[in-house]
Amino acid sequence: MTGLSWALVAVALAACTDPRARPTPPSIQVTLANGGVVASPGVLRGTLHATDEYGLDSILVSMHSADERLVTDSLYFASDAFDETRDLEWVVPAGMADGVGFQVVARVVSYIRFSSADTVFGIVRHTASNAR
Repeated sequence: MTGLSWALVAVALAACTDPRARPTPPSIQVTLANGGVVASPGVLRGTLHATDEYGLDSILVSMHSADERLVTDSLYFASDAFDETRDLEWVVPAGMADGVGFQVVARVVSYIRFSSADTVFGIVRHTASNAR
């Protein structure tokens, strides 16, 4: 084989190799207890789970109700650099109207500055036992 033939074989083999893996954003998932239905007054509980192969930097969790009676933000720094699970808990004040919606947004940032977010929705529902 000539030098040109070897060069063509080398180029053909290089084209068949897998490309270098690209970094991906972290993953995050928020789950609310009771499907996101909560009474007023009451306690809304949930869980968040975040992972990243390059390391987790921070997690910001925000909760906002449609009537703006319940607005809160929490910033967490991962205790495990690659996999974090946290229990979430918010006190829902008395007097919130039946049917008021709320959203929980969790945003995670990795050490390489990639980010992801998860948003879940819930609703305040009164039952006969706590309706006034």
